[in-house]
Amino acid sequence: MNDSLALYMQENPSWYITLSRYPEKKKELEKKFKIETKETMESKLDKMSMILSMMEMLL
Repeated sequence: MNDSLALYMQENPSWYITLSRYPEKKKELEKKFKIETKETMESKLDKMSMILSMMEMLL
């Protein structure tokens, strides 16, 4: 488990309970974590697009 996911679990302690009872829900936790921290492929592409647009304006 990476450090940012561990920090997310500290901020959302209900996941400790959920995972202790249903360890198979780890994928669900990771999915929710990525959505809330904007680490999905879609958000990364949006961010890259915004950066390229800004660079285009500068040139």
